[in-house]
Amino acid sequence: MSIQAVAWALSLNIPDPFAKLVLVSLSNHADNETGHCWPTQGLIAKEASCNRRTVMRKVPYLLEAGYIRVFNHRSQGRALDYQVLFPGRIPLANAPLRKKRR
Repeated sequence: MSIQAVAWALSLNIPDPFAKLVLVSLSNHADNETGHCWPTQGLIAKEASCNRRTVMRKVPYLLEAGYIRVFNHRSQGRALDYQVLFPGRIPLANAPLRKKRR
């Protein structure tokens, strides 16, 4: 969890309330150094008090606005990884390798 990322997300003026809640959910799961996270769309939907389809519509909005990056890992058996682009994070390419939380 990244308190910095959550505080950053809450400080943003995002006119779409569900997009903001999706960003807050992602930020809540983000690594505090890199912003990397991999919550399921179902978990994001639960935390944002919406359904999966809403999450699926809001992720491209956040991507286009420059708040997140999305990595598709379907070939590795996972669907999506996210990076929350809060100020002060370490770019993923420069981050030390870490074992994923389970």
